[in-house]
Amino acid sequence: MTVLKSVPVICLLMLTVTLPVYAAPGVEVNGDLYLSGTGTISFPDGLTQITAACRYEDNGDGTVTDCRTGRIWLKDANCAGTKTWDNAVAWAAALASGTCGLTDGSIAGAWRLPTRLEWMTMVAYAKNRHYSPALTDAAGTAPWTSGNPFFNVQSTSGFYYWSSTSALYSAWVARMWDGGVINNFSKSNGYYVWPVRGGQ
Repeated sequence: MTVLKSVPVICLLMLTVTLPVYAAPGVEVNGDLYLSGTGTISFPDGLTQITAACRYEDNGDGTVTDCRTGRIWLKDANCAGTKTWDNAVAWAAALASGTCGLTDGSIAGAWRLPTRLEWMTMVAYAKNRHYSPALTDAAGTAPWTSGNPFFNVQSTSGFYYWSSTSALYSAWVARMWDGGVINNFSKSNGYYVWPVRGGQ
């Protein structure tokens, strides 16, 4: 469990006692799937979020770092177009510096599809504030606009991004127009690909 904040409790002796308040890993806290305050929260799949001054940092090499999780996202959110799930997995795994605007020195095998929890942490804050798309700017204080820090984000209703979290014939997807991260979409469908690296 992670201590989120302290709540003052007035006792009969008129003394103020501070009791910790806990939340289970992976729940929304103040509208964000993230520890709101100082400290670290860990999720069941090993994803960890930390307190950070920024939401995203544009690295100037075709990548953007999520300041809270340390994950590195491709700045171009639509370099691949739409693909079936298997083809999306293969495309992400083959991605390397020199393509899609990358000059980061990354090699094939470094990139992958995001997990469902990585998608949830990406969209939760903006989703709670009804941003459309469900994404913030680099500072994390306003809705996303093209280039701040990502571009080509596909947010039309009915458009989805693949997640790596899957079953035999289906997978989780993220829909950017409202921040939904949902299950049971056929792997034979064609959806967008937004790779990430780091972790796992």
